Parts: sequence; structure tokens; C-alpha cells
Amino acid sequence: MGPWWPPPGASAAGGGCGIRSGARRWTRPRGGDYDLTEPVVSGGRIFLQTPDEIHALNLKGKRIWRFPLKAGYPVSAPLIRGNRLYVTSEEGVAAADLTS
Repeated sequence: MGPWWPPPGASAAGGGCGIRSGARRWTRPRGGDYDLTEPVVSGGRIFLQTPDEIHALNLKGKRIWRFPLKAGYPVSAPLIRGNRLYVTSEEGVAAADLTS
């Protein structure tokens, strides 16, 4: 995780906090012993990558979907451009269409 993550009032295991108050709003267990990328937020969804999957959460921390991607250790945070989510890993770059 980056030096700015987690934000004040959130958990390193994954969580959301109030922008104004910094109060914890939710947490989500990681479900394993691995690192997560820094999250990216777009269109009311939170995206992050693990070594085995890409995850999408809503702003309340509930999983919307997850997609298996056994690409090795992620090397940067996901990137969103248009309707595509790009992720990088030891193996290269992958893209997911966010409209389907």
C-alpha cells in the first residue's frame, strides 16, 4: 500500500471513511495474506487488484464482482480510461470492459 493508505479512520484491511469526519464507515477483510493495490474509485465503484483477482466494490464496501486473473503480483494501482479497467502485473497488462 502507498504511504497515504489507509486514510485516517480506515483499516489497512480495506475500509471506507467519511470525508468530512474521517469516521470509519465500513471495513472489509482481505481474505488472505497478500498485498492489495491502492484502490481506484470511478462511477460509484471501488476497484482493486490482488495477485489472483480484480475486485469491484460499491461505496459501502459490498462486493459487486470479482474476476479471476492469475497474473502474478500487481505492480501498480488499476487505471480507468473510458469504459475500460487496466491492471498491470509481473506478467504484463490486462484490460476489462466495464460495460459488460
